Amino acid sequence: MAYLDVKAYFLEVEDQYMSMLNIIKNLENSYTNGEISKEVLNNFQENALQMKANYERLAYVMFLFNKPKATKKRQKFHSKLEDKFELVGADKKTIIDENTNILKDFEKYLDKEI
Repeated sequence: MAYLDVKAYFLEVEDQYMSMLNIIKNLENSYTNGEISKEVLNNFQENALQMKANYERLAYVMFLFNKPKATKKRQKFHSKLEDKFELVGADKKTIIDENTNILKDFEKYLDKEI
């Protein structure tokens, strides 16, 4: 994929994410007004977490694409934005660690079953 393809994909996912945020806000208002139950609201909020994770991880990829090439600029760019991605678990280390743990779990399961 070329950068423009990734950017177009990101913008589409971002639009979906923003739509989801509006829907959740409306559902929270409906819950406050007694129109829906807490269980219904919680169900929607749980499903929204996957969309949020997808958006944040793709935003991290866009962050990587837009990193400056100059070392000095890169350090400033890194310190300001990278920390935000670490907080939400969308940074390189978190994703690699999650994948490593999943692979270890698979290997443990296969060792027991085989």
